[in-house]
Amino acid sequence: MLSLGLSAQIEFLDTQNTISAPFQMPIRISMGGKFYIFKSPDEIMLGPTVALAYSRKHAQYNLPQEIHGNDDLISQQKTQSPWIQITRQRYDGGLGLAAVVANGFNFGLLPFKGAKQVLVKMKNSKDERVALNYSIPRDLSTIKDWRIGDQGTYQTYGGVEAMVAGGVGFVNLARVTFGFQNQFIVSLKKISDAKVAFYITEENIKRSTSYLGPMVAKVSYEYYNGKRFESEFTLDIADAFHNELYQKGLKGKIIDLQTALNEKRQKVSWVGHNSSYFIGIPYVIARTEGQGTYQVNTDGEDSEVNVKFRENTGFLTTSGDHRRLVYRTDNGIFLFWSSEMKKAHGKVMEKYFFRLGRAFGAKPFMREMPRGKYGNVMTQLGMIFTRNEIEGMKNLEAITLEGELKLQCEILKEDCVRSKKRRSIMREHVAIMSQTWQQQSINFGKFLMLNPPLVRALIKLSGFKKELYFKFLNDTYQSVEGLASIEP
Repeated sequence: MLSLGLSAQIEFLDTQNTISAPFQMPIRISMGGKFYIFKSPDEIMLGPTVALAYSRKHAQYNLPQEIHGNDDLISQQKTQSPWIQITRQRYDGGLGLAAVVANGFNFGLLPFKGAKQVLVKMKNSKDERVALNYSIPRDLSTIKDWRIGDQGTYQTYGGVEAMVAGGVGFVNLARVTFGFQNQFIVSLKKISDAKVAFYITEENIKRSTSYLGPMVAKVSYEYYNGKRFESEFTLDIADAFHNELYQKGLKGKIIDLQTALNEKRQKVSWVGHNSSYFIGIPYVIARTEGQGTYQVNTDGEDSEVNVKFRENTGFLTTSGDHRRLVYRTDNGIFLFWSSEMKKAHGKVMEKYFFRLGRAFGAKPFMREMPRGKYGNVMTQLGMIFTRNEIEGMKNLEAITLEGELKLQCEILKEDCVRSKKRRSIMREHVAIMSQTWQQQSINFGKFLMLNPPLVRALIKLSGFKKELYFKFLNDTYQSVEGLASIEP
C-alpha cells in the first residue's frame, strides 16, 4: 500500500507484465510430418513454445503504532499488539507454436493465462493461524467471518504474444515480442461488521519487449500502452439484493451496480517504458535492476512517474525489493522510497532506510540503531515539494548552498565531501533550476533522489516547514509510522 495519496493510479506497475518467459521444447515436427527430439533444423520445422512460472511471498508484521518526533523509531514489540499477515501468490503460463528455421531463428504465437491473489489478514497475535482461501468469495455471507481490515485481491489475466527470436539450439539469445493482455481484478475490503468495499477493475495493455542474453544474464527494454477502469461500491453483507449485485459484478456485469448503488470511478491511461538487466541463477541467487518512465492520465489529470527498482531473489541472498519513485504533477513532486526485505540485518537497513531518514534531518532517525537481525521488513519514506517551493529555490545563492551541502555531506559521511563530487552536484542543480517548470519538474525529482544531502540543505536554507512520512513494518521490533518534522 502506498501512502500520501499515491494509490491506484500507479498499481499498473505491478500488473503490466507476466512473470513467465517463453522457452522452446526439444520436440519438433518437420513439414513432412516426422517427429524429432533434440534435432537442430536443416529445414523449417514446427515446435511447441512453453511459458510457466509461479511465485509466492508471505510475510507478517505487528501493526504499526503512530509515533512522533521525540519517540524512538526502533523499540521492543508491544506484547498485546495485533498483527497483519500479507500473502501474495501468482502464476501464469502459456503454450504456443513456433516455426523454427536454420541457425536457431524462430517465430510464433504464444497464448497465455494467469492469476494473482493478494490476501491481507488481521491477527490477534504472531502465532495465530488464519485460513487462506485463494478463491474469490462467491457469496457475501462468506465475508461475515472476515475481520475488519481483512482484504482480498483476485486478478485473472490472459492474452497473446507474437514472438521473433534467435539463438543457439534450444536457447534463445535474443527475443522480440508484441502482445496484448486483458485483466479483470476484484478486490474486497471489510470496512465494518456490516459492510464491505467492493472494487472491480478492468485493464487492457498493449506491449512490446526486446530481450538480449541467455537465461543467466540478459538485458531488456519494454514499452507499454494501457488503460485501466476501476469502480468502487459499498455493499451490505446481510442484504440479499446487494449479494445479487455482487454476484453480477463477479461476472463483469457492473451496469446493475452502477444503477443501484453510489459509485466511485477512476479511469487511468498510461504510456511508458522500462529498461532493466538481470544476472544470476533463478531461484538460487539473482539480481534485477532497472528504471522506467510513464506518462499517466488519471481522470483527465496528467502526471509522470519515474521509477528505479532493484530486486534480489534466491535462497542464497537477502531477498529484497527496493524502489525509488518520483511522482510529478503540475502542482509539485512526490518523492517515495520503499523496500521489502526478508532476513534483513543492520547493514541493509542502514543503506535503504536509516541513512535516508537521517539525510533529511528527521528526528526519529537521528539516534543509534540496532545492528543485528531484523527479520521481515517493509519500509516507506515519502516527501512532497510544491511547485512554489521548488521555484523559490531558484533564489538561493549557489555559494551558500554549496557550503551547506558540504556540511551535510560531512555529517552524513557521504562521498560528496569530496569537492569534485560536490561541484558536480552543484553544476547539475544550477542547470536544472534554469529550466522551464515542465522540464525542471521532470528532472528535479530524479536529481534529488540521487542526492539526499542536497534535500536537507535546500530545506534548511529555504526555511520550509517540511515533514517526512515514514513507515516501518517488522516482525522483530515494534512497527511504527508517522510524520517527522524537518526543522529548517
